[in-house]
Amino acid sequence: MKGQTAVFEEVMLFGIGIAIFISSFFIFNYYQNVALDITSRDHMAETLDYIASTIMDISKIEGNVSVNINIPEKINEKYYYTISLGDNGIELETIPEGIKVSSNLYGIMTGHGLTIRENSIASVSRKLMIYKRGNEIGINTINI
Repeated sequence: MKGQTAVFEEVMLFGIGIAIFISSFFIFNYYQNVALDITSRDHMAETLDYIASTIMDISKIEGNVSVNINIPEKINEKYYYTISLGDNGIELETIPEGIKVSSNLYGIMTGHGLTIRENSIASVSRKLMIYKRGNEIGINTINI
């Protein structure tokens, strides 16, 4: 009887160890996903701010102008994304997860009398042309 009790205690101890390992794995995996989501949104916000500030700078320049900027191909080296420019501002959305970050461009149309040319492009080109022709501001990809 004493031998069976010792074996039972060892089996229970092993089972508890496995349960602790599995629960630790799931807890750390959950926190890793939360951290990835936060850093993805931060990276998207930085990219959006970079594009929006370039658009704001161009809007202040008289005449026709175009600026070529480099953008990251992926967010956190994981997500491709689209950049959409329209009357509501500019929006970045990851593919296929659908995480969105947007900016209204702070009243660019009313403040400078400009119109936005609606367009949506993918991030795979890694180069973005922001242009102003007359009263119209738009974005386009640059093929390398």
